[in-house]
Amino acid sequence: PGAEAAPAAPAAATGGLSIAEISEIQQLLARLDLAPGNTDGRLTAETSAAIRSYQEMAGLPGDGEANPALLEELRAVVELYGS
Repeated sequence: PGAEAAPAAPAAATGGLSIAEISEIQQLLARLDLAPGNTDGRLTAETSAAIRSYQEMAGLPGDGEANPALLEELRAVVELYGS
């Protein structure tokens, strides 16, 4: 049997989001100047740190995990305050 590629992050850390949705989170974090690293849809340590930074600024628990609620919130915040 061939070796399978390891996932970029545990499924729990990505909240069941698609690569495109994680990429959108990364792009939204970048628009907020939170330095998520690449916007390729791979949840990296840089992306998790940027999520934690956002969560701390927003007064949310800082777990650094991507999930659908975070995506919706980032969309709304960038729509209201983004550049």
